Amino acid sequence: MPINTQHPDYLRQVNKWSKARDTVEGEERICEVITTYLPVPPGLNEGATTALVSGNRVIHTRYSFYASFAEFPEIVGPTVEAFQGIIHDNNEPQIDLPEEMEYLMESATPDGQTLLQLWKHTTRELLSGGRLSLLGEVLEDTDLVVLCPYVAETLINWREETKRQGGKPELIVLREFRLEPTPSDEYILESTAHYRELRLNNGSYVVRVWKADNALADAMIVADDDTDAEGFLQPTLFGSPFDFIPLVVMNANGQGLEYGPIPILPLSKIALSIFRKSATYHRALYVKGDPQAVIAADMEKDELPTTVGGGELWLIPQGGQAKYLDIDGQGIPMNRQSIQDLFERFMREGGRLMEQVDKINPSESGVAVEKRLNAQQVTLVSLVIEAGLGLQTALRMVGRMRGLAEDVIQKIRFLPNLKFAASPIDGDELVKIISAKNQGLKLSHKSIHERMASAGVTNLTYEEELAEIEKEDPPLGVMGRDLPPLPDEEEEEEEEEEEEDAPPPDDEP
Repeated sequence: MPINTQHPDYLRQVNKWSKARDTVEGEERICEVITTYLPVPPGLNEGATTALVSGNRVIHTRYSFYASFAEFPEIVGPTVEAFQGIIHDNNEPQIDLPEEMEYLMESATPDGQTLLQLWKHTTRELLSGGRLSLLGEVLEDTDLVVLCPYVAETLINWREETKRQGGKPELIVLREFRLEPTPSDEYILESTAHYRELRLNNGSYVVRVWKADNALADAMIVADDDTDAEGFLQPTLFGSPFDFIPLVVMNANGQGLEYGPIPILPLSKIALSIFRKSATYHRALYVKGDPQAVIAADMEKDELPTTVGGGELWLIPQGGQAKYLDIDGQGIPMNRQSIQDLFERFMREGGRLMEQVDKINPSESGVAVEKRLNAQQVTLVSLVIEAGLGLQTALRMVGRMRGLAEDVIQKIRFLPNLKFAASPIDGDELVKIISAKNQGLKLSHKSIHERMASAGVTNLTYEEELAEIEKEDPPLGVMGRDLPPLPDEEEEEEEEEEEEDAPPPDDEP
């Protein structure tokens, strides 16, 4: 089989990626492949006419007239951008790296992206493609390891060392596209497909790169002249090869080669439904507003009027008729309502991605909780958590490639900031928290402050908050200071009752 053979699971995903990517890109891309998303209705593929448009002969068909009414709603791409803003605006993650890997903060990829830029790229790809792969690569002439991101569509084939899912991969094929000069003119660049083959050969990691032969489109030749006789190159660091394929594959709901959901795909499908219905709706409005003129009379072809309008005069022989064919338009309101319903459904689906995991009922068993949480779809919170875990796994992989001790590797952390997911706090919740603490709840003031900060009540750290408090004069009555203690109400009532029941004092002589 050729190197560009695609895995059966991959083939089942291709159309899903196309829908998600095209709708995120917007109307211009949708119109480039319009027949894919707006099929030709029966009876509209005939009656072609030609016309000169800007000096070019253009074929107009009944379908092209119908398709001209379709409007793609630009709502998917902006929704992805909005989700990215929610996740990343003023929400930097906590990153703990050893000194040997601090260079990744400023240059984490071969093209010099910072680690935070790679983090944003990761969440965006998991949203719109449902998958991202990170390949560890040693920079040429250095001892530095960086992470090469590969989007979902680029991992085309794989094989695991066991027959079941989840085994250690022993073959990975990644597809790349590079702009290269053509043989005839170095100034003309064309996109050429390359295929990076990653293997475990006798327990050692080896690589070779293939590219399409320009003469034979289906033939492949080894692209790297520095490889051995079989075309393989063995990456090493500090003179030692690697005993694993340095690739981390993360999905929207976990890690591994098994595909997860594409979070944005339900929104893409709704947007495409609106696109298709808009063609029918706007065409019906046009036909209703511009009815068909009909003349029934004994007239020669050259005697028939060729224009329609209030300033045009039609001369019809006696006994002839002229009228308009009009549609009743009863389906137009239903079509409009259907489009409106789809917009509302889009809002609900988008809101579902924003949903928070419900608080776990303490009376539920562990199995019940796990089943209930697994039944929930991907949300922004769960996606960000999985993206953080995936990037943390990739950073620890870099540590192993650089030969760091395992105890140092386990201290590598990438913890996303989930501040965006915190629910707002109200006065009632705050009173309950303080009341519970006063009644013995083991909760520190620092934890209370963190809850307040997560809800946006304060932007100060706990230490900064304490420093600001020290600068302030305590107001009268705070915590009972500067005011005499109030007597207990029950004690007051008892004293009053005792005074009323006491016998009157004897008169003094």
